Amino acid sequence: MESLLGTIIAGLFWNCVWGLLGHLLGKRNGRGTEGAVLSFLFGPVGLIITLFLPRARTCPFCGKAIVKRAIRCVHCRKRLPPQTPTAT
Repeated sequence: MESLLGTIIAGLFWNCVWGLLGHLLGKRNGRGTEGAVLSFLFGPVGLIITLFLPRARTCPFCGKAIVKRAIRCVHCRKRLPPQTPTAT
């Protein structure tokens, strides 16, 4: 019984570590929550998936995350203003 409890605790610990790493990696693209959930559930595979998530931006009308190249918000259905190029 003690061995089983130790295994469960170790598994939860590593899932939390993967989730934190996924959040940090996903936050770079504006997808921190998605990165955390994917990495918590799938571990290192979730990190790889998070790397390939499309970049996101925030809708100026409803404030929800949308794909960076979107023309219309999928949440509030309003047409988005054109993007201004940003210097990197």
